[in-house]
Amino acid sequence: MRLRPDVEATSCRRWIFGIPLGGGQAGDPVAPLVTQLLSADSEATVLSEADVRWEHFSAGVYERQCVTVRGALARPIRTITIPTGAHEHHGHEH
Repeated sequence: MRLRPDVEATSCRRWIFGIPLGGGQAGDPVAPLVTQLLSADSEATVLSEADVRWEHFSAGVYERQCVTVRGALARPIRTITIPTGAHEHHGHEH
């Protein structure tokens, strides 16, 4: 079941002379964004229709790399099939 059809989160990293700005931002930037999006709705357990976009800008001594994750928050729906008896063989003896 779709809970929120269009959610988006972005994270950017910056460097000057190859030195990261803003503290320890090492590691995978996508996983924290997915976690952030899922926390937007207490019922959400799935990010479906996900789209990940990277943007990189470099101007000599300054670099910036941004990643944006966009998708739909959802939760699975359990379905139960109840037999209706429509497939029974009437009039046949075994």
